[in-house]
Amino acid sequence: MVTQAKPFVKWAGGKRHLAPQLKPYMPRSMDRYVEPFLGGGAVFFYLLAEGRLKSCKYITLCDMNPKLINAWVQVRDDVRSLTAYLDYIDREAEKAYELDADGEFYLKVRARYNDPDVPNLEQAALMLWLNRNGFNGLYRESKRSGYNVPWGQYAPARKLDRRNLLLVNKALKGVSLVCGDFTVTMTRPTPGTLIYCDPPYAKLGDSSFVAYLDKGFDEEQHRRLASAAVRVGEAGGKALVSNSCTPFALELFEDKGLLVRDLVSQTMISRSADTRGATREILGITKHAFKRA
Repeated sequence: MVTQAKPFVKWAGGKRHLAPQLKPYMPRSMDRYVEPFLGGGAVFFYLLAEGRLKSCKYITLCDMNPKLINAWVQVRDDVRSLTAYLDYIDREAEKAYELDADGEFYLKVRARYNDPDVPNLEQAALMLWLNRNGFNGLYRESKRSGYNVPWGQYAPARKLDRRNLLLVNKALKGVSLVCGDFTVTMTRPTPGTLIYCDPPYAKLGDSSFVAYLDKGFDEEQHRRLASAAVRVGEAGGKALVSNSCTPFALELFEDKGLLVRDLVSQTMISRSADTRGATREILGITKHAFKRA
């Protein structure tokens, strides 16, 4: 059995376990595939493994987190150097473990990562190591302290799957990686385009929205995204938009004329294991006919 590339970074809201539920609503082939909210890229890797991107001429993966996109770019463009730097960090982590100074080492790596002058390659390696060794794979930044996720107390330190990084490197050949918000990749929709949108969700039980970059994704941005999705459908493409099942999201999708389908997801990132589990989500789908160019 051929090993397939899989997500190399853990990201809140990742769709690794939900992707099979999206499959019935996606075309078997397409001319162009776009993900404006990339995160860990679980849906991209799922479609790749399913063979639905074989005839795809253009693939564009986008996220507004510049450090995340930089990590993807380094894996695509210089995976050997990235792996060498990860090897160096792992060796230093092993020394810290032997001295019973794991927590101090984590804080040292985190401080270096938050240095605005750190080179791109080193930044990517630091980010990936922190993602494996921070608390529960959480990614969180604030304007005041930058990346501030506490140590996950993993001893010895966790290592990245090097073989998977090489597989991801191969999978990303010819793929366009873009840093920006969803408007960058959804402004000029074309026939034969599939766009899967996984924005920060509306929180269940209140009106605030999840944020991973000390920036919210408010109701107006959700409205703009839904309108952009409709334009994709009108142009002969197809757009799918995920969200949590809230009155706001349900009303928005229905008002914009999107088909609404129920999904069940597993919440994997939470402060307590007791609060992780199945949650209801919804998927908004454009109604227009999908037309290959």
